Amino acid sequence: MRSICAATASTNRLDLLIGVDVSGSIRRERLPQALDFIADVVDDLEIGPDKTRIALVYYSDDAYLLFDYDRFSSKDDIFYWIRRTPYIGGRTNSAAALRLMVIIILTLISSRLKVISQINYSHKSMRKV
Repeated sequence: MRSICAATASTNRLDLLIGVDVSGSIRRERLPQALDFIADVVDDLEIGPDKTRIALVYYSDDAYLLFDYDRFSSKDDIFYWIRRTPYIGGRTNSAAALRLMVIIILTLISSRLKVISQINYSHKSMRKV
């Protein structure tokens, strides 16, 4: 957790994507322990649009997005939904989780590149005036 806190202290911004295994390899009675750990990590972070944003993916036979980066800006909302991560059982399809997580990350990067491109274009246009 210290490395996460150090990253946010130096940049003041972090997008944290959490993957939670809810398959049969995690027994139902052990899921609350995993969710408590995630809540503890989140509790140590400063949550907000210009601070730390959280997204959560859970997976078993398939992968699902519980919430994305822009859905919540308060810890209470994030804690509420972390605690509602469902236990599904079934197979452990880590590949599906990784595919979904890559899509989420690439979508985030793409949206940031569009903003940077628009800023650069606006900045170049202002120089010509």
